[in-house]
Parts: sequence; structure tokens; C-alpha cells
Amino acid sequence: MLIINPVISAAISSNNRHRNDHYETPSWMAWCLELIVPIEGLILEPCCGELAAIASYFRLKHTVITNDVDLNIRANHHLDLSIKENWNHLPEVHWVITNPPYKCNWQFLMGAYAKAKIGVAFLLRSTWLEDPKSEPERGQWFWEHPMAARITMPRYAFRNAVKKDKWQTDACAHVWAVWRKDDWRAEVQAPVIPRSVIPGFYENPEQKLMTSEMRCLNSVNSSTVIELAT
Repeated sequence: MLIINPVISAAISSNNRHRNDHYETPSWMAWCLELIVPIEGLILEPCCGELAAIASYFRLKHTVITNDVDLNIRANHHLDLSIKENWNHLPEVHWVITNPPYKCNWQFLMGAYAKAKIGVAFLLRSTWLEDPKSEPERGQWFWEHPMAARITMPRYAFRNAVKKDKWQTDACAHVWAVWRKDDWRAEVQAPVIPRSVIPGFYENPEQKLMTSEMRCLNSVNSSTVIELAT
């Protein structure tokens, strides 16, 4: 049975937020993750969105299972994964990789970490990775589960400003926060990837890459870029 949480399923209009907190992820962010972290096995994208940029990028090399709470979006599953019990309806996977809905980051992280055999990679605002008074269990979990990698990327304009009619970045950078269940750790623990080394970098959804260009991202030899990152 599909259980829906009204917090995530309702259309959010305040502060010009998108319905279900859907914001298109640029394909180059997926490239940045794979640049630093070896990804293998079956992947789950639990909130793929209409354009499924993360799933589309990794599907060029891997098998990807998709989910989205919106029944109008093409996906393998349509479960509200802000509800813990709904994760039980998904198959076991090696990786969970996603840009989760901000209001449900914690619920998604707990479900994803329990489901993944190898690890999880979440695209998060850097300020979310702290110990807030309102959620003390979050900071405790971070202490007990050190990240395998924390990848900081150039700021991206996910949405239009409410009144200025221009693309707007968040007040902080976005990072890939990666937790693994094995002993792998990034050689550079917290790399900052400059836009100058990202092939096909673009700043907002109007400049998004097509599938053919994502194939070019996949074919780029990353070894020279890793040298720059170190």
C-alpha cells in the first residue's frame, strides 16, 4: 500500500519552493561524485524527479532502480520514502544516490543507509551537516558514522528568485556527503572541485546538458582531474 506523508506530497508554494521539493540536479554533479568515489553494483535513486538527471547519468554504466512519490513521474516505484515502512517495499541495492527533499533529509538518510549494501551518497546543503539542537540524534549519528568523502562543488542556481526573475543559488554550497559500510575513504577527504575542471559545467537549468553530452562526461579521463583536486 502506498502511504503518503502530507509534508512531502503537498504542493509547497512559500518561498517559491517547488512541488514535492523537486529541483533538477545538474548532470555534472553526478560526474563530480564519480570522479572521487568508485561506484559499482545496483543503484537506487529514491526521488528521481521528472528529468531523472542522476539516474540518467549513472544508467549509462550501471543498473538503476528509480522511485518517486509523484505518480505522474515515470519510475520503477512510487513510494513516499519519508515514511520508514515504505523502504521495506524496495529491493536491496549496493548504492543509494540522490538529491533528497530538504524537509525529509533525515528520514531519507536513515532509510537509505539501512537499505544500501555498500554506501549512500546524498547531495546536501553544507549547513545541514551539523549538530542542530532541534535534532540531537543527527549530530550523534554523524559522530558514530564518519563520512567516507565530502565533496564540495560550485554553487548552482536550482530555482528562480521570487521577484527578481533570475536564477538564484542557495546561501551555502552543496556537497556530496558519502557514507560507506566498508573501509574505503577518499584519498582527499574533503575535496573542493572548481568549475574550471568540470567538463560541460553549467550554472542553471536553462543551460542543462543533453544525454549525448552526459555520455561525454562519462568518457572523460578523470585521472588528470584528480591530480588537480589533490
